[in-house]
Amino acid sequence: MSTEGNNAGNIGGQARVVQVQNLHGNVTVAEPPERRMHSNLPPANRLFTDREYARARVRRLVHQSNNRDGVTLVKLHGAPGVGTSELARYLAFELADHYRDAQMGIDLGGPEPDRAVPAEALLDRLLLLCDVRSDQIPASPAAKRDLFVRLTDGKAFVLVLDNAVSAGQIRALLPARSRCLLLATSPNALPRVGNVEKELPVHVGDMENEAVTEILLRGMAEAEAGDLPEDALHRLVNLCHGLPALAHIALGYLEHNPFATTEDLIAHLEAGGEGGPRDRVAAYVSALSEQELRVFRTIGAHTALGLTVDQRAVEAALGNDPYVRQDLNKLAQLSLLHKNARNSVWFTVGSLVGDVALERAGSAGGERSAQIEVLRRHYRDTAVRAASLLTRRPLLGASPELDDDARADERTVAQARDWLSTAVEVLTAVVRRSADAGDHTTVIATAEAASVYLAESGRNAERVALLAGGLEAATAADDVRARIRFGNLLGLAHMDRGAFDEAEALVVRSLELAEPAGDPMERAAAHEVLGLVSQRRGDHTRAVEGLLRVRELKEGLDRPQALAVTDLLIARSLIELGRCGEARDRLESALPVFSEPGQHRAPDAVNVAKVRMERGRALLGLGEREEAEAELREALNRFAELDIPLQRARTLEALADAAQDARARDEYLTAAAGLHRDVGDVAAAERVEAERDGTGE
Repeated sequence: MSTEGNNAGNIGGQARVVQVQNLHGNVTVAEPPERRMHSNLPPANRLFTDREYARARVRRLVHQSNNRDGVTLVKLHGAPGVGTSELARYLAFELADHYRDAQMGIDLGGPEPDRAVPAEALLDRLLLLCDVRSDQIPASPAAKRDLFVRLTDGKAFVLVLDNAVSAGQIRALLPARSRCLLLATSPNALPRVGNVEKELPVHVGDMENEAVTEILLRGMAEAEAGDLPEDALHRLVNLCHGLPALAHIALGYLEHNPFATTEDLIAHLEAGGEGGPRDRVAAYVSALSEQELRVFRTIGAHTALGLTVDQRAVEAALGNDPYVRQDLNKLAQLSLLHKNARNSVWFTVGSLVGDVALERAGSAGGERSAQIEVLRRHYRDTAVRAASLLTRRPLLGASPELDDDARADERTVAQARDWLSTAVEVLTAVVRRSADAGDHTTVIATAEAASVYLAESGRNAERVALLAGGLEAATAADDVRARIRFGNLLGLAHMDRGAFDEAEALVVRSLELAEPAGDPMERAAAHEVLGLVSQRRGDHTRAVEGLLRVRELKEGLDRPQALAVTDLLIARSLIELGRCGEARDRLESALPVFSEPGQHRAPDAVNVAKVRMERGRALLGLGEREEAEAELREALNRFAELDIPLQRARTLEALADAAQDARARDEYLTAAAGLHRDVGDVAAAERVEAERDGTGE
C-alpha cells in the first residue's frame, strides 16, 4: 500500500502569482490574476455536418464586429429535433479564436414556461462558471447581477443560452462591458431583445437527406456501415424525417444494442410512437424528469458521442446536491456499462439517447429500487477500477481482471482521474445510501476508492468522514482485512489534518490486528504511516528508522514500485537531516522504477515528478544550484501538466529556497500559499505566508 498516493485531481485553483506558461516550461512572474472563467461546453460533436448557410451568416456577423467590445446576439430557433442546441455548441467552438476567455453554456429550462429556470438560479450557475464558489455567491438578485457584470468586464467569451422561453429571460443575463457572443436557442422565434450591439435571428430547418445519411454512416461502426444494404439505408434516412435528433437516437439504439440488426433498428424507429417525428422527439424529451431534462440539454447528451463530463459543468447545471447529480448517472449508467464491456473509452458518458433515458424516467416502485441497486454496484466497481489505476495497488473489492490495469497507459490513468473527479460526490451518496441499506460490501469498496480522489484533491474533512464510515462498515461486517486497511487510511487522513496522536492510535490498533492476521503488506502500510507521522512531526531520525523497517517488510513482496515509494519517503527525511548525498543516491535508484515500464507495471508520471522535485532539493543541499533549479522546474511543469496543485505548491516552496533574488522568493511563496488555500489547506497557506513575511519560526 503506497501511503503517498498521487496527489492529483481536477481542482480549479490556480497559482496566484507564478503561472506555468507551457509544458516546456518557463516559469514567468505575473500580477495576481483575476478569477478565470470556466469553459463548460462539451466538445463539438464529431458527427456534426451541414448548416453551412446559418454558420456563414453568424461568421459574417462576428467578423463585422472586428473584435470590438459589445454583445453579439444570435437567436437560433427551430422545431424540436432539428439541432439548434448542437448548432449553437458547434458555433461556439468554431468561433472560439475570437472569444478566447471561455466558451460557456447554461440551460434556461424552456420551452414550457412552467419549466423555465428563474433568473436568480441562472445567475448562480453563471457565477459558478466565473470561478465563484457556492458560499461566495451573494444572496440578492441585484448583487448577483452586479457581480456577474464585474467578473465579465473586459472578457471575451461565448455564452450559449439553451432553450430560452422569452426575450426577457435573455435580457436578464446580458453582460455589460465585455466582448461576448450570445447564442440563444428556442423552438419559436423570439421577439427583439435589445440592449446589444448586434442581434440576428436565424431559423434552423430540417436537414437534407444527404446530411442525415452522412450522420448515420459516420456514426456507425465501419463494419456496420459497409454491410448496410442501400435500400435499408434509404429507409433509415426517411425514418429520420430530416431531424438529426432522430438520427442520433438511431445510432444510440445501435450502440446500446450491439447484437441488433438493421431491421431491428428500422422496426424500433417505426414503432416509435403515434404522431409525426417531431411529436416523437417532443414526447421523448417531455418524459424526462426535471433534473434529467436539465442534464439532457446542458451536457448535450442527445448529440455528444464520447463526451467527458466536466465537474464544474455539472455543478453549474445541477447545483451541489449529490442526490440531484444522480440523475446524470442514471442516464449514463447503461452507456458506461456498454463501453466497459467493449473495452472502449470506459470513463466517458456516451450517447445518452434512445431507450436509456425513457427507462429511467418511466421506472417506479420495485423496478426503480432494483435499478438503484444495479447503479450502486456499477459505481462501486467502476470506482474501484479507477482508483486502482491511480494508486497502482489492489483495492478492497477489486476483481481479478484488474491485474492488467497495472500496465495501463497514461491516457487511461488520466481518464480514471477525470472520472473520479466527476463522480466523487455521487460516490459519497452511494456510500450513504448503501450504509442505510446495510450493504457493507459496497460501503467498504466505494469509500476506499472515493477517498483516493479526496486525498489527492485536499478535501480532507470529506475524506475523514468517508473513511470513518468505511471503518464502521468493516467493523459491522467483521471484516478484519478491511478494518486494518481503513485504520491505516483513516490514520493517514488524521495525520494530514495535523491530528498526530489520533493518527498514531488508529495505526497502532491496525498493527495489533495485522500481526496475527499475517498480512505483510498491511503491516508495512501501518509502519509507513507511523514513519510519515514522525516525518510530519519533524522527527526525521525516527522517520528514517521506521521507513527502513518498512523497506525490509516490502523487500519480500516483489513490489518494486512500493519499494521505490519508500525510498522516496526516506530520501525526503534524509534531505532534512542534511544527508543529501544519500538522498540523491536513493532517488536515482527509484527514478527508473517509476519512469520505465516493467513486466507488471506502466510508467508512473506522478512519482517521476515527485522524484525530480526531491532530487532538486537534494542537489540544492549539495550546492549544485543550477542543476537543482532545472530539476525543480521540470517537476513543476509536469505537476502543472497533470494539474496537481498540492505538489505544485510544494515545488514552488522548493524553488523559493533555491531563489537568490528576494523578490522572486516572495513571489514563489505567494503562489504556493495561493495553491494551498485553493485546495482548502489554510494552515499550510498561513505557514508559507508567515515564511514569506518573516514571521514564522
